[in-house]
Amino acid sequence: MPATLEQINDFFTRNSWRRFSVDGEVAYFDPERQVVISDIHRGNLILMEDGLLAPIDLRVQSLSGAMLDYVLKACR
Repeated sequence: MPATLEQINDFFTRNSWRRFSVDGEVAYFDPERQVVISDIHRGNLILMEDGLLAPIDLRVQSLSGAMLDYVLKACR
């Protein structure tokens, strides 16, 4: 079953990811690893019976330079 948007947000924020939005699209940033996960929507995260989320087709990107600066500002 697809996870709800609330379940998705709770999962990421409980695990120290910072939520931000660009052009209406939600993404999460891990400041420790300087990684962004995007394409976050209900169809890409399945809620398993044990309560964990299984990713289907997320985009994971390591950031540096201007992209990192942009995301740091977006997370404020």
